[in-house]
Amino acid sequence: MLFSIRGPIESMDIDQRGATTKLFILDCDRTLWNGISTHLVGALRQSGEDSIADLLGRRIRLYPTVRETLKLLSDQGDLLSFVSWNMKGHLLLVLKLFGLLPLFRYGSVSLRPSKARMVSRILQNTRDDGFDQDLLRVYFIDDGRRALKQVSTHYPWITVIQAKGLKTFELLTCVT
Repeated sequence: MLFSIRGPIESMDIDQRGATTKLFILDCDRTLWNGISTHLVGALRQSGEDSIADLLGRRIRLYPTVRETLKLLSDQGDLLSFVSWNMKGHLLLVLKLFGLLPLFRYGSVSLRPSKARMVSRILQNTRDDGFDQDLLRVYFIDDGRRALKQVSTHYPWITVIQAKGLKTFELLTCVT
């Protein structure tokens, strides 16, 4: 089942929706943090600002500069969204524990491996919110080659970026 979230849009002035807007669509596991969140079991807890641990002491760590970069992109008016092959409640808890959930305007979570379908849902949400698709610059960031190929095949106008190639997330602030 495909799940989608939409955050508030009242912070964006209607005039801004007519200007060129950047939309970043980000994978989560192995893109924002160093592991697969569903491998964690039981109750999750924050273990330091950039780490989450499970009952067995297994951890996932946020990659350096992720939080700061996403906050900067959000503060400058860029739209942030996530797509993930995951369990909805589990992923939302991980994003919340890392302090990232409030930064995302849109999200799509599914156990079915079709990132192109999730991207379609995100694009529909932006249309529903009045963003002109011709004025959106869309960037899809994922660690998996298969997902990148799938999205670029369905949406050749979307710029795809392999997360493994990012030295730090700060590079995302330089895309135009």
